[in-house]
Amino acid sequence: MAGYVNGIKHDANGFHVRKLVRGRICKATFSEEADAIRYRSQLERVKAGLADEDGAYSITLAQAMDAYGERLELLSRRKSTRGFYATKYAAILNVIPGETPLGDIRQRDIDALVRRRRADGLGDGTILQDLRALQALYHKIVSAEDGAKARQAWTVPEIAYRPLSRWTYTPEEIARLWPAIRSEQARLAFALCLLAGMRGGEALAVQGSWVRRSDSELWVEVHKTRTRNRTALVKTLADMVPVDVEGRVVKLSKSVIGRYLQRASREVGLDPPIGGHGSGRHHCASWAADLGFTRPEIALVLGHVLGGATAHYIHSQSVSIKRRVLEAVEARFLQALHGVKP
Repeated sequence: MAGYVNGIKHDANGFHVRKLVRGRICKATFSEEADAIRYRSQLERVKAGLADEDGAYSITLAQAMDAYGERLELLSRRKSTRGFYATKYAAILNVIPGETPLGDIRQRDIDALVRRRRADGLGDGTILQDLRALQALYHKIVSAEDGAKARQAWTVPEIAYRPLSRWTYTPEEIARLWPAIRSEQARLAFALCLLAGMRGGEALAVQGSWVRRSDSELWVEVHKTRTRNRTALVKTLADMVPVDVEGRVVKLSKSVIGRYLQRASREVGLDPPIGGHGSGRHHCASWAADLGFTRPEIALVLGHVLGGATAHYIHSQSVSIKRRVLEAVEARFLQALHGVKP
């Protein structure tokens, strides 16, 4: 154990504890030296037979969360991944106190968490993500075998989960949903995906300076390649974007937008509810296909990379093709919104 002194090593990433206890290596990382010393002492008591093995899980929920966050940073995980877990753990701490030892979490705590998250308007898929994030603490901060033993006190509730992101509704169903969305910003985020074919992250990244009203064009930062492409700006979408807006045109976070959409979905009876604004992109593609557009045309709108002769054909006409597709999708949506039969 190079660098460890009495079972503890300190570096730029924090205080690392590593001890061989009853044939198994127990290890964790802490931001505070006192927490590391406390955990090492507990392991030593277990090793000496002065405490049973459950004592090794006296690491608190908050300490385990901090240790896991530091582990993700040490492993150079993406900022978005670290932010995802930080958001999940913040929500869990609103229900289960941070000073609760991992080994003391019981089924009643899990049931209370599920009830609270449902009361906040969140879907079952999001709740399952919360519970999986909690499970990760047992498997990553203590060893897999010990973590499984400590976690026997609770199980993931039976949740009737169905994937939501690929589910698409008809224009008439989305037209019913539209007035039930109580936030203009949430409507705008969904419209950017529906009427411009953007991914959810691309819609949230749109800046006011990217909206070119005079050219009826919109810049899109492609999430996967970090390059900017031009697409058509249809009139409905242009009317929704505030004039002279500075910075991001959508100021809300992904989770807040998702809550508005889920509440609106339940209000108008869409089952399963729309889980996020990014699903507008799948509706755009589905409706375009129903309107008779080809796969290369739809792929162009969605920002997919095309190869072969098709790529050369669409390169010089890309914005005009996108405009034709998106204006047709817009027209179909407006027909449904105003009750006009197609």
